Amino acid sequence: MVRILHIDTEPGWRGGQNQVYLLHRGLVAAGLDSTVVCRRREALHTRLADEDLPVMPVAAGPGFGLHVSAAIRRRLGPGTIVHAHASAAHGQALLAVLGTTTPLIVTRRVDFRLKHGPVARWKYGPRVSRFVAVSGAIARILAEGGVPRQRIQVIHSGVPEPTTMPDRLGVRAELGLAPEARLVICPAALVDHKGHRHLFDAWRRLAPTATLLLCGEGERQAVLMAQAADLPSVRFLGFRADLPRLLAAGDLAVLSSIEEGLGSVLADCHLHGLPVVATTAGGIPEVVADGVSGLLVPPADPVALADALGRILGDDALRARLAAGALVQGRKFLIDHTVAAYRDLYAGLP
Repeated sequence: MVRILHIDTEPGWRGGQNQVYLLHRGLVAAGLDSTVVCRRREALHTRLADEDLPVMPVAAGPGFGLHVSAAIRRRLGPGTIVHAHASAAHGQALLAVLGTTTPLIVTRRVDFRLKHGPVARWKYGPRVSRFVAVSGAIARILAEGGVPRQRIQVIHSGVPEPTTMPDRLGVRAELGLAPEARLVICPAALVDHKGHRHLFDAWRRLAPTATLLLCGEGERQAVLMAQAADLPSVRFLGFRADLPRLLAAGDLAVLSSIEEGLGSVLADCHLHGLPVVATTAGGIPEVVADGVSGLLVPPADPVALADALGRILGDDALRARLAAGALVQGRKFLIDHTVAAYRDLYAGLP
């Protein structure tokens, strides 16, 4: 029987960890032998342990990467497939499979250009059986970086079916908003490549007829709060485990990324009936159908971003048409499709 050993040793909880969790949960539900190696007592470990899903935590500290590689190596055997889900995990997994024939899959979620040099040649060399790009944009970057196309496969990240009953009025009451207030949600980590500074510049150009909720945390939080101090109706909510409740109460979602591997959270927005204003960065155009489920603008262009936000907020008919298109578009990215694609990949490896 095939055994899948997932490696994600990143701290915290962001989109990558959510994807590992959803994939692992789907594989276990389908009857596969699937285990996640991750940091002890971090969010991914806690979530998996709470749901009694197979997990192998490794304590952080001196020599952490080597301890991870040793933990992987102890689990290798006939039928094992190692699946790395982030850059550090990629290197740790390569060390673990040295001298073996164990298949190694690496999922790449970022649209950064590949580095050059001996380490990069080792990481992107032939020892990796297959690179999975979460978008066509990332697949092109891998190919441009020298990875043979036959070792690249695109599998979009997936999102679950909404299970939260909409409570539009209740959520708005909790937030102190009137039932008729316009609510724009930005579900993004507070990091530089998400382009919040351009969103703030766009918001300054809009009449204060809507409230902007920023749902996320990150190292740029203090800087961004200072930048937004003079903006009307902008609220920082931090990380929200109840993001689906907020999405169901919103009118519009926005993502102002400068770089973006895929932006699977936009599929979550779509499944909750939210049209999206977003940039054309990375794989975003693969999620948001321009003019059908939202509006796309160039990255780092606050004028175009403000215009698109204003168009949708000021046109009820347009917003309703895009919301209907969003519900259809979102279903193309259900996690069941992602799990099925990975199962086929695992089964096809030598």
